[in-house]
Amino acid sequence: MFVKKQTIFFVSCMIMVIFTSNDIGRVFASDNKSSSYAEEVDAATANILLKKGVDLVVDLRSVEEFNREHLKSAVNIPIEMLDDSLNKIMKYRVKTVLIYCNTTNKSRIAVQKMIKNGFKKIKVILGGYQAWKQNGFELVK
Repeated sequence: MFVKKQTIFFVSCMIMVIFTSNDIGRVFASDNKSSSYAEEVDAATANILLKKGVDLVVDLRSVEEFNREHLKSAVNIPIEMLDDSLNKIMKYRVKTVLIYCNTTNKSRIAVQKMIKNGFKKIKVILGGYQAWKQNGFELVK
């Protein structure tokens, strides 16, 4: 009986891992009504996007973190100020917007707010600033 319960628990855990894993490049938020979506991209893909030229790069970290260093061409909109600042970036609603925070958690919150406000093409750096820095990509102060 104990082995059977252990097997069921193991299988349940594996199913949870499969359904909660972050596949790079997967669309993790969308609004079928307006064709808005957000896609997670790894740091290397984000670096390529930056070199090709995205329309807007948003750093969701605190002002202090942003001032220490950030991605080139990023604008700082701390997550706590996003609701009040969305009107400033509304002209980018139908353009490609790359967002990042320290890891990815705040970016997911921002995505929901941005989609509700009509943003169509959001790219999120999987692993955020930490992944970017770990890969040794360019940062500015």
